[in-house]
Amino acid sequence: MARESFDSQRGCGGVANLCFRRRPSRPAVRSRLLPLLAAAMVLAAGANVQLADTVTKTDGTILNGRILEENDSWIVLEVQRGSAKLTLPIARAAIRSITRGPGQTGPTDPQATPASAPAGPGYYPLPIYGEIGVEVKAEFLSEALADARSRKPDFVVLAFDTAGGSMEEMDKLIKLLGEAKDLKIIAYVRKATSAAALLALACPEIYMAIDGMIGADLPDRQSPGSLIEAVDRKNLSQLRSRARAAARSGGHPVAIAEGMFNPDLELVLVTEGGKPVVKPGQAEKPLKAKGKLLTLIGKEAVECGLAKGWARDVAALNEVMGLEPWHVVPGGAWATMIRKGQETRRSLEMGERKQRYEEYMKKIAPELERIDKELEEVKAKGKAAEADKKKLQRQFDQANEDVQVSYRRQLREAGKYAQSNPDLARDMQRRAKERREEDLRDVKRRMKPEADKIQDEIRNLYEEMKRLQAERQKLLADAPK
Repeated sequence: MARESFDSQRGCGGVANLCFRRRPSRPAVRSRLLPLLAAAMVLAAGANVQLADTVTKTDGTILNGRILEENDSWIVLEVQRGSAKLTLPIARAAIRSITRGPGQTGPTDPQATPASAPAGPGYYPLPIYGEIGVEVKAEFLSEALADARSRKPDFVVLAFDTAGGSMEEMDKLIKLLGEAKDLKIIAYVRKATSAAALLALACPEIYMAIDGMIGADLPDRQSPGSLIEAVDRKNLSQLRSRARAAARSGGHPVAIAEGMFNPDLELVLVTEGGKPVVKPGQAEKPLKAKGKLLTLIGKEAVECGLAKGWARDVAALNEVMGLEPWHVVPGGAWATMIRKGQETRRSLEMGERKQRYEEYMKKIAPELERIDKELEEVKAKGKAAEADKKKLQRQFDQANEDVQVSYRRQLREAGKYAQSNPDLARDMQRRAKERREEDLRDVKRRMKPEADKIQDEIRNLYEEMKRLQAERQKLLADAPK
């Protein structure tokens, strides 16, 4: 049995391959780009920019969108990504040039700031963007209002684009607005639903975007038999009491606030003394049917007397307010609130990912323990099989050597007759060679079954090891990222 024949299956793995070290199971958390920066990079090469403002940054990045706000320190650019609108604050120092879209006005050079004082009243915009309790928190708004006070604007405009969030945080925000009687606060609503609707109701003046939304934000708001049954009525009850208090604080119709969170209330819109009035009652076409929650779109909010008007953006609010052209009061609170909201969101998401990961790892721990135990058993069996393989190899080598020793001895015996009887010597050599070949074949026949058995065991153990490792890797790969 030749050595290379016994070792012909080494490619299936030896004991060294059966041993393994446990690697750290937790995958590295991949970093993300900021959502707003990602959106801006996608839109930088966008095609449909016929009506967009174009901002060229000092690093060569070109952004297309619509400038919502601007002052000496910052601009706020609104960009479109699919059906979502995102805002991106950009420092003036990072801007090389601005090209206005059709119908837009303003300097194209970010450094070309007029030396004279801006005309008209000044407004200080603040974003109520994202989830209340995450991107929007009372501590952020408190700091922003303090900065606004120091700059003495004529108006503070809260720009709403949020679907609500934490009621507890909303209570803090409403209390904060109640304490800001020294500031003339107005709300501009693109979206203010659920808890955010209450915060908007706490503002003394509400203005809507043309396609703005304020209220419950439930699907199927116009069709009968909507999904009220799926709403947690306990939460509705809590929102309802808060809504009434917020409406009274902001001086808005309590019936409208109640209708946003009371499915049992039916509301009608009537005219009294030349003014729209919303009151409980029945009509062929009610403002809110029973079994529904009230959500008002821009024009509806104005027609029922909740909002004072609508405008295309914050910069155009002065027109519906009957004011002369106004200007943004310089300040960094908008960008600060956006930045802090992003940081809070990232921290929250990282915490949630960590929690999901730890819960998953706890769940699969028994499976990992089982797999590791089986792998250790495979390793031990592999070591034993490899030891048997080496032992059998030594026995095979020794048997072959014994045959060769006998063959050499017989050749020496034949050599004694090389001179006196060459024919006998040659016959003895021939028989010695035949005996050697037969003995070698006999050694191979005797040891091959055991060798094949050991090699099959090693091969099977190697396949079992690969199966267990693949099972383990899949469990770890399925961990939340």
